[in-house]
Amino acid sequence: MEEVMLPPLESRKERTLAKSLDNQATHDLFILNKEEIYEYDIKDMKMTSSREVRHNPNLAQANAPPPKKTKVTFSREDFIDPIISEGISVEDWMKENENLYDLKFKRDEKRGKKIQKRPFTRPESQSSLDSGGMREGTTKLPVLKDVFLKEKPPSKQLVHYLDILSGEKQSNTKKIQKVAPDDEEEISKLKTGDDAVAFFSKAGKSTAVKFVYLNRADSNGVDYRPYDLVVVPKSDTNPEYFTMSSTGVVHICPGQPTEYMSLSEWMKESTMFNVLRRIRFFKYYLVHKCFRLWYQNARYLKYSKKRLDLAKNFFLAKKTFSSSIMKIHKLSYDLQYTPIMDLREKENSSEPSVTIEQFHEAQKELRSKSSKTFDEIIEKMEEILVQLCEDVTSRSRVPDMNASENIEAYLSGKIPTIETEDDFSAKKSKSMVEAQEEEEKRQRALKKAREEADMLGNFIRVSDYMAVESLVTLSKKILDKFKVTLQETKSILFLVNLLFKQDGSGDIVFEPSEGSIMHVLQSNSDEIVTTVSQVPRLLYMRKFKVYFDNMDKFKMDEHLRQLHVGKVLQRDEVFNSIKSQIEMMLHNDFLKALEYGKDFEGLKYWYKFGKDWDEKYAEKRHTVQEFTDKIKHVNDALLELKRMNFVQEKGILFIDSKQLRNTLQPIMENIYEQIKLSISITSREMCLELNKKFVERVRIMKEEPTKLKDFAKFIDNHNKIRKETRQLMIAADEVEKMNELAAKNKVEMERADQVALESLKEIKDEFLQVFKKAELYKENNMSSKKAELEENVQKVSDDLLDMMTVLRNPPFVTADADPVDVLEKLSRLGEEIAQFKEKTEIYKEYQVLLEAPVKEWTNLTGAETQFNIRSQIWKSIDEFSKKSEVWDTTDIQKQEISEIEQEVEKYYQLANELSRFGEDDVIRLLKKTVQVWKDNLPVILLIGNKDLKPHHWEQIFKGMGKESAKGASYTLRQLSTLGIFMYKDLISEVSTAASAEAALYKKLEYIAQVWRETDLDFKALPHRKDFYILNQTEPIQRLLDTHKSELKEMLESKYVTIIRTRVEDWIKKLDNVSIIFHEWLSCQRRLLSLEYILTSDLIKKEHPEDVARYISISSEFKDLISKTSLNRNVLVATHEEGILDSFGRWNMAFDEIESNIKSAEEGDDLIESEEDDDGEEDDLEDNDE
Repeated sequence: MEEVMLPPLESRKERTLAKSLDNQATHDLFILNKEEIYEYDIKDMKMTSSREVRHNPNLAQANAPPPKKTKVTFSREDFIDPIISEGISVEDWMKENENLYDLKFKRDEKRGKKIQKRPFTRPESQSSLDSGGMREGTTKLPVLKDVFLKEKPPSKQLVHYLDILSGEKQSNTKKIQKVAPDDEEEISKLKTGDDAVAFFSKAGKSTAVKFVYLNRADSNGVDYRPYDLVVVPKSDTNPEYFTMSSTGVVHICPGQPTEYMSLSEWMKESTMFNVLRRIRFFKYYLVHKCFRLWYQNARYLKYSKKRLDLAKNFFLAKKTFSSSIMKIHKLSYDLQYTPIMDLREKENSSEPSVTIEQFHEAQKELRSKSSKTFDEIIEKMEEILVQLCEDVTSRSRVPDMNASENIEAYLSGKIPTIETEDDFSAKKSKSMVEAQEEEEKRQRALKKAREEADMLGNFIRVSDYMAVESLVTLSKKILDKFKVTLQETKSILFLVNLLFKQDGSGDIVFEPSEGSIMHVLQSNSDEIVTTVSQVPRLLYMRKFKVYFDNMDKFKMDEHLRQLHVGKVLQRDEVFNSIKSQIEMMLHNDFLKALEYGKDFEGLKYWYKFGKDWDEKYAEKRHTVQEFTDKIKHVNDALLELKRMNFVQEKGILFIDSKQLRNTLQPIMENIYEQIKLSISITSREMCLELNKKFVERVRIMKEEPTKLKDFAKFIDNHNKIRKETRQLMIAADEVEKMNELAAKNKVEMERADQVALESLKEIKDEFLQVFKKAELYKENNMSSKKAELEENVQKVSDDLLDMMTVLRNPPFVTADADPVDVLEKLSRLGEEIAQFKEKTEIYKEYQVLLEAPVKEWTNLTGAETQFNIRSQIWKSIDEFSKKSEVWDTTDIQKQEISEIEQEVEKYYQLANELSRFGEDDVIRLLKKTVQVWKDNLPVILLIGNKDLKPHHWEQIFKGMGKESAKGASYTLRQLSTLGIFMYKDLISEVSTAASAEAALYKKLEYIAQVWRETDLDFKALPHRKDFYILNQTEPIQRLLDTHKSELKEMLESKYVTIIRTRVEDWIKKLDNVSIIFHEWLSCQRRLLSLEYILTSDLIKKEHPEDVARYISISSEFKDLISKTSLNRNVLVATHEEGILDSFGRWNMAFDEIESNIKSAEEGDDLIESEEDDDGEEDDLEDNDE
C-alpha cells in the first residue's frame, strides 16, 4: 500500500513542529489507502501516474477523479497527543504543514492497541481552475470532533481547527466567494511571471485576483528560457499555458498530464535554472555544440580535399613516376647506409687503444671517401631525373601554332598535337568516328602529359628532400652507432697518458685532457654535419632550374633554408641528445679516470723530491745517517715504481701510466748516483781534515813553555783540545762507518783514500798518548805560575791607586785652571787607564786558566769613575764657555733663541747631576756660569722675538733712556752692557705688541693673497652662445662678507696703528667690489628679464626706441664682459675705469624702459576697463527696455 501526504488547510508562521516531526520521524500522522482517498474532480485534467505523485504529491488532488465517499481512519493518540504535549496550537500546526498534501493516520503497533476507525464522508465537491477557486460546499466531521472533545477541554485553536474540518465555524454553512478572473484593473499591473510571483507572495489570499493566465515568453529560438512567462488574458492564452495563484503554478499542455508546483518550488527551480545557466558549460553549451559540429565537418571537408589532392598528385599512383621514384628510393637507401665514420672493429684492430690524432685522421680519411660516394649517388639521381624530365616534356610538347589547322584547333578549344606523315595517312584511312575517338584519346594523353610535366618540379623537390632525409638519418644513425660502440663493444678506446704537470708542482694530469678529447668528439660531430651538408643538392642544379621558374623565389629560398642538412641536424633533438650523451659518457669516464689517478698521488711526493733535489748535493758534506736515510728513500721510490700498474681501462679511456715511471726512474737513479759520489767525496775530505787536526794538536801538546804568557796559552790550548777530543773521536768513527756504507753500496774508492784512512788510525793512537803527557806537565807547573800571576796583579792595583790620588789634586780641582791644559792632561791619563784595563783583562783570563781566584778590580773602577767625572766637568766648562762666547757676540736677531734655551737647560741639569758626586770649586764654577744664563733667559727669549722691528727697538731704547742707532744690529753682550736685563716688563710689553702686529699683518697679507687669486666665472647663455654672464657669484659674496668683517675687527685692535692705512684701503676696495657686484648683478638680471619682453613683435612695434636702447646696452654689456674676460681677477675687473658709471647708467635706462612698458600696460588696462564699463551700461539699458 502506497502512502501519500494530505495538505493541511492553513499555513503556519512558525515551523518548529515540522522540524521536530521530521527529526523524530513522527510526521506520518495519518495513513490513507490510495484507493479510498477522496478524490476531487478537476475538469479537463488526466490522472497523474503514481511516479509523478511520489515526486510531486501536490498533483494528487489536482488530477483526482470525481469524488467519492472516502473513509479516513486516524489514531487519536497519534494525532492529538503529540500536538498537545508539545504545546503547539492547531492553527500553527496547520501553517507549519501547509506543504503536506496528505494527512496520514496509522495504527499504534507498539502498544498493540487497535484504534477504532470511524468513517466520515465528505460531500462531493468539485474544484475548477477556470472558476478561480473551490465551489461552495460543506464539510462535516462529527465523529472527529466528538473524539477530540471527549478526553479534555480543548484549546481555542483546536476547536477552531475542528470547526473548519466539520464546517461548523459560527454558522454551519459558508459560501466561498468566487474570484473574478477577468479583473482588468489588477491584472493589467502584472506583466511577467516574476511580477505575478511577487504579487501573490505579497498579497496571498486576501487579494481579489485569485489567479492569472500566463504564456511562455517569446524567445529567439536559441536561448531556452522555460521559466520566463508573460501575463495574458484568458482569451490570449496559447494551447500550452500556465495559471498562477497564491498556492502555486499549474502547467496545462494539450496531450500531456497537467503539472502543479507551489510558488516556493517554482521560484527555487527558476533560481536554480538561472544559476545553472550562468555556469560556463550550460551558458555556452549551444554555441559549443554548434562549433563542434562545424569543426568536425570542416575537418572532414579538409580531409576529403587532402585525400582528393593526394589521389591526383601521388607519384606512386602514376605510371610515369613510379619506376623513377623507386629508383630514387633505392639510391636514398644507398645514401643512408654510406659509412661516414670509421668505427673500427675490435677483432680487426691490433692496438688496444687509439690516440685522438689517429682517430681524427681515420675519420677524415673515411669521410673523404664517403664524399665521393655521395657525389656518385647524387649523379645517378640526377641522371634518373634528367631522363624522366626528357620523357615527360617530349610527350607534352606543343606543336607549331603557326599552322592554320593548329590555330583552328586551338580556337575550337582543342589542344593541337604534332602529327607525322604516317599519322596523317592512317587518319585518312579511318572512319570519322574512329578518327574522332582517337583524336580525343590523343588530346587526353597530351593533357595528362602536360599535367605530369607540371609535376616535375614537385617530383624533383621530393627527390631532393628524400636525399636530405637520408643524409639526416645517416648522420643520426652513425652517431648513435658510435655511441653504442663506445658503450658496449669498446672497440674504440682513447689513449690517455698520465703525466706530471710541467710547472713543477708534481700534480698528475691527463694527456690529452678531457677538453681535448671533448673537442675531438665535437669536431667529429661537426665534421659529420659538414660532410653531409656539402653533398650536392638536386634543387641547386642548373638542369632543373627551368622547373622552378614559376615558383615564388622567396618561398623557395625559405624552403631551402629550412631544409638545409646542417641546420636540420643542428635543430634535431635526437642528434643533439646523442651528442650530449657521448659528451656525458666521456665526462663520467674521466671522473672514473680521476679517481684512478688518485692512486698515483704518492708519486707526487717522489716527483717533488726529485725536483727539489739539490744538484750540488755532492759538493756539500753530509753525515752517515743522512746518507743512509737518503739511500733508503731512493730505494723505496724505485721499489714503488717497480710495483706500479701501467695500464687500465676506464670506460672509453685507455689509461697509460708508463710515462710516470719513465719520468721518475731516471731522476731517482741520478739521485742515487749523486749520493754515492757524495759519500766518496765526503769520506775523502773528512779523512784528510781529521789527519790535519790530529797532527796539529799532537804538535801543540808536545810543547813545554816556561813563561807565564806561553804557559797560559798552553793551558788554553790543552783545555780546548780536551773539549774537542770527543768530537774528534766521533768524527773518526764517522769516517770508518762512511767507508763501510760505501763498501755496502759498491762505491768505488781510490787508492789514496785507503792510504789516508790507514794514516788516520795511526795518528789517532799517537794523539791519545801525547794528550796524557801534556796533562802531566800541566799539573807539575801549575803552582809556580799561579804565584807569578799574583805578583803582577798586585803591581797593577798599586798603580791605579796612585792615579786616583793624582785626579783628586790640582790642577784637576782648581777653578782658575786653564781648561785646555787640564783636558790635555786628562787625555794622557785616559790612555794610561786604557792600558791598565787591558792588563786587567789579560790577568783575569790567566786567573781563569790557572784556576786561581778572580779578584775584583775596585781600584780600576774607582780610577775610571774619577776620570770620567773630571773629564765631563772640564769638557762642559770648556764647551759652555765657547757657546756663551758665540751667543754673546752674534746678532740677537740671527740666532735661534729656542736652541739657546735648550742648551742652557741641558748644561743646567748636567751641573746638578755632577754635583751629586761631591761639590768642589770646579763644579761650583760650572753651576754659577750656567745659572747666570738661566736667569737672563726670559729676557733673551723676548728680545729674540723675530717679530721685533726697528721701531720696536726704538721703543725699547727710549724706555731704557738710551739712544738707538737706526739699522744697527745688537748682540747680547752689547745689550747686557746697556743693562737691558733690568727692563724685563718694558721688553715684554714691546715684544707682545710686536707679535700682535705681526699676526695682523699676516692676516692682511692672507686677505690680499686670496683676492689676488680670486677670479670671476662666466658662462654662456643657452640660446646665445656668444653672450656671457657672471656665474657662481655666491663664493665671492661669502668672501666679501667674511673679509670685510675681519678687516673691521682688525681696525678695532689697539695694535693696528702701523697698518691702519692698509686696512682702511682694503675696506674701501672691498666696499667698491660689493657695490659694483650689486650693480652688475642687477643689470645682468634685468638684461635677461627684459630680453624675453622686448623680443616680442608687439613690443617691438609699440616701443621701438626702448628696443633700440636695449640692443645698444646689450652690445655694450657684451663688450664689457669680453674685456673683463682678458683678466678675470675680481679686483682688476671691478677697478676698471668707468665700470660703476656704466652699470649705473644701464640700470637707469632699464628703469626707464620698464616704466614705459608698465605705463603702456596700465593704459591698455584702463581702456579695457572703460570698454567693459560701456558694455555694462549698454546691457543695463537693454534690460530696462
